Amino acid sequence: MNFRGKKLFDASFDKFAKVYDDVRPRYPDSIYNDINNFCKLSNKTNVLEIGTGSGNATEGFVKTGASITTVEPGENLINVAKENLSQYSNIQFICDTFENCEFDQKSFDVIISATTFHWLEKANKYSDCCRYLKDDGYLVLFWNSFCRENSDIMRAIDDVYIRNIPEVYEKKEDINTSVLDKVIKRECELIENDHFYITSLKRYKTEYKYNADSYVALLNTYPKIINLCVEKREKFFEEIKQTISDKVLTIPILTSLYVFRKKDQFTNDLGSSSHDIFSSEEIDILL
Repeated sequence: MNFRGKKLFDASFDKFAKVYDDVRPRYPDSIYNDINNFCKLSNKTNVLEIGTGSGNATEGFVKTGASITTVEPGENLINVAKENLSQYSNIQFICDTFENCEFDQKSFDVIISATTFHWLEKANKYSDCCRYLKDDGYLVLFWNSFCRENSDIMRAIDDVYIRNIPEVYEKKEDINTSVLDKVIKRECELIENDHFYITSLKRYKTEYKYNADSYVALLNTYPKIINLCVEKREKFFEEIKQTISDKVLTIPILTSLYVFRKKDQFTNDLGSSSHDIFSSEEIDILL
């Protein structure tokens, strides 16, 4: 592996790496079982993870015994990840951007990216993954999307946004519809790429509980809020805390999983008897 010498991505949430690790929602346990059913992770599997973050998703894969190479540009985040995953010896950390790295061609069985792939440079991310992935390998992408509970407290929080930072988040009549629109837009890009086709798409719903302090801590991991001036951000946070008071918020999380194969493999996959790629049913028609 070598480096291309491009400028590192400025991950603003790296400033609050420990908070990010404490309050960001994890991924559902079942997602790791589903990914393993497709990719058959084992101590013989060579995995590249793009965007380690604090290692939230990484642990679900490193526990399989697979050899993990993981790339993360945030120095603070990768230090938290190293601490969280210190018990594992089958992981190599690279503190850099994916775009800044150059790996050997066809060197990975699986490439994984959790809530990160949208940050990568669109022009080359699919072609780079295609080059680094073995012909029979898998590209696995998944995202967490924050939805809204239909409750009075969430509507009151929306009003706090409107009063304090209307320039940051546009008012939406239905937040969840907007989330779905964003998911669909992302999926259009995924479907239209020139190098991979989707073999599996699955969605999961989980719920997270936050009090006033933990919800403000969560907000302090959002890039748009981190980049506010300190005075405006603190005023916004104080009003959020007053609005929530001693209540508990329920935040629904939609997780979307996409498993890809190389388009060049489609004919081989279609002619395969393996049930790991397609769900199939054999029907005899005798005339």
